[in-house]
Amino acid sequence: MKVLFSVLKYKLVTNESINIGILFHNLDTDERRLETISKWSRLKNFDDEINMILFKILLNGIKDEVKDSLFKETLHFNISEYTKKFRNEMRFSKIYEEHTDNFDSFVEFNKKIFLRYDYDQKDRPKKDQQIKYMKTLMKSNEIPYSVKKIMGEHQESIQYDYIIDNFAFKFFEFENKKLDRLVSSAKAWAYTAKELSDIYNTIFVYDVDVDDRKFNIIIDILKKSAYDIIKYDNTIDYMSNKNDLTDINF
Repeated sequence: MKVLFSVLKYKLVTNESINIGILFHNLDTDERRLETISKWSRLKNFDDEINMILFKILLNGIKDEVKDSLFKETLHFNISEYTKKFRNEMRFSKIYEEHTDNFDSFVEFNKKIFLRYDYDQKDRPKKDQQIKYMKTLMKSNEIPYSVKKIMGEHQESIQYDYIIDNFAFKFFEFENKKLDRLVSSAKAWAYTAKELSDIYNTIFVYDVDVDDRKFNIIIDILKKSAYDIIKYDNTIDYMSNKNDLTDINF
């Protein structure tokens, strides 16, 4: 069956954002479903001025609207047109397409990917699973990419996680990691990014912010040589929009 989905983000004026839901549309059965986070304290910490009571009422209204029988009986539900009307704090990502044999399992897996903090750490997808799924989405949505090894200045083999045109992506996983061990890796990749800067724009991707001095050191090291540093939550939109890859200003 073919499924369309879009990630719902809560965005601040500073351009920081947090994933708060996913809208699914099963084209085979016409089932529409908005799944949202359940651990609301994270959103409250993200924006301590938000009125959680009113916000939950608003989200419940969206849930009812997308699955309401009014759409089924009188209108063709168009997920692309529906998501375009959200332009303020709540914004939907572009629409992604995927095929699945089990709609419920597909919904649950995507929640673990994009709403990962609703789950215990042991149940969250690891870096390899995230990268694999990102490649699956790129393939399904006709975003060309490469995983080829490239040669460094000294003829050494270098492996990015994937490359789109001249943009090379490298993932870093910080959750539950010993950050001391990642400092040397960050230095090595920062050196590689600088060395290859005439050929590739290196984009470093990471999973979570960590309240630790070593984390800040690692990010600072990577920033000095990176074309950009982004969180995993923003990766797929970043990759699928060519303007994001060409119009970044520092």
